[in-house]
Amino acid sequence: MAPRDLASETITTPGIATWVDWTCDVSTWVQDVTLLDQASAIVRSVMLDVELAASRFREDSEVIALMSGEPLEGSRALIAMISAAVEAAEATNGLLDPTLGRVMRAWGYNHEVPQQTVPQPSIVIERASTWKDITIDNNLVSVPQGVLIDLGATAKAWASDVASQRIWQELRVPCVIGIGGDLAIAGPADFRTIIEVAESPSDTAIAVLVGPGGLATSSTVRRKWKVEGATAHHIMDPRTQAPAVGMWRTVTVMAATCVAANHVATAAIVMGEPARRWLASLHLQARLIAQTDEVTYIGDWPQDRDLA
Repeated sequence: MAPRDLASETITTPGIATWVDWTCDVSTWVQDVTLLDQASAIVRSVMLDVELAASRFREDSEVIALMSGEPLEGSRALIAMISAAVEAAEATNGLLDPTLGRVMRAWGYNHEVPQQTVPQPSIVIERASTWKDITIDNNLVSVPQGVLIDLGATAKAWASDVASQRIWQELRVPCVIGIGGDLAIAGPADFRTIIEVAESPSDTAIAVLVGPGGLATSSTVRRKWKVEGATAHHIMDPRTQAPAVGMWRTVTVMAATCVAANHVATAAIVMGEPARRWLASLHLQARLIAQTDEVTYIGDWPQDRDLA
C-alpha cells in the first residue's frame, strides 16, 4: 500500500509506518508525519483488543472461552465483530458463516501459520450448529458448546475501520490503515488518494483512486498450504466444509467500510460465477481475477494504471 498525491503524480511525503503482526503486513499512513507515532499507537491498541477478542490461536481469547457454551459478557470488540459477522451471514444466506472455526482446524489452519502438510479429512466434522445458533443479548453472547467462532472475514477489516476512524476523530489527520490487504481510508469527504493494489507482493501493482471508505481484497493465492498433495486455503465454503472452489481466485471490492468490502469480497470467492450479478446488484465497485487470469470489472471501477 502506498498512497500517492494525484495532483503531482509523486509519492506523498512518507508519513508511513509498516510492521508485521497477525502474520500479515500492517501499514499506517498519515498525511502529517509528525502524528505518525500517535497514529501507529492507536492501530496497535485496536489490534490488541481485536486479538484478545477474536484470536483462535490464543487460549485466553474470548472466542476460545465461548466454546464452553456458557454465556459470556463480551468486550465491545467481540460484540461488534460477531454482530457484523452474523449480519454478513444473513445477507449472504450463510455463505459467510463465522461458526467454521473447527472446520478450519480440521483442515490444518490450527496455528497462526497453517501447517504445511496435513491429512485430508474424509468427513471434516459433525456440524450441527451454524451462524443461526449464535445468540447476542445486549453484551451477552453465547454459542453452542464446542463451537469455535472464526472471524477471519471480519477481524482485520474491523480493526482497520476502527483504527482509521479513531485516528481521524482524535488526531484530525487523513489516514490509510492497511492490515493484511484490508484497507480503511478516513478523512474529510473530499479527501482522495491513490492506492496500489497487487494480488501478491511479486505481482505488478495497479493504482486506484479512492476516498474515505474501505478497500478489501480476498484471495486464495496467499494463505494456502498442502493437504495430502492438494492445496488448501483459508476461505472455507460452509456448504462443503472445505476450501472454496470456484472461478475467482482474487476479488477486490470498494465499499463504505472495510468490513463491508471484505465481507462482500470473501462471499464472492465462495459464491463463484454468480458473484458478477450479485456484486452488480449491490452497486459496488469490484475487480475480480479468475483462475484463468481473466479480469472482470463491476460498477464504475477506476481505470487501472500500471505502476511498474
